[in-house]
Amino acid sequence: MSWNRKFAEPIRPPKGPSIRTLKEAAEFLLSLPKKRRDHPDAQAAAEAVRLVAEHGGPLMFAEIGMRQFFSGGPRHGR
Repeated sequence: MSWNRKFAEPIRPPKGPSIRTLKEAAEFLLSLPKKRRDHPDAQAAAEAVRLVAEHGGPLMFAEIGMRQFFSGGPRHGR
């Protein structure tokens, strides 16, 4: 398994550089302020990224988690 796996298309956060790899996704999530990092949407994205990086599986799972986080998640809130 690898933290260097690349997303098919870069993920563009509202601010900052594009996210291209699982490692960059994890670094982005860890750089968030604690309140935002502890939000359920951020936690779900982080867990998806970690599971794909450490245990394999479809990269799409991590990508969906990150894109839902940036779109406000299924609950439309961050």
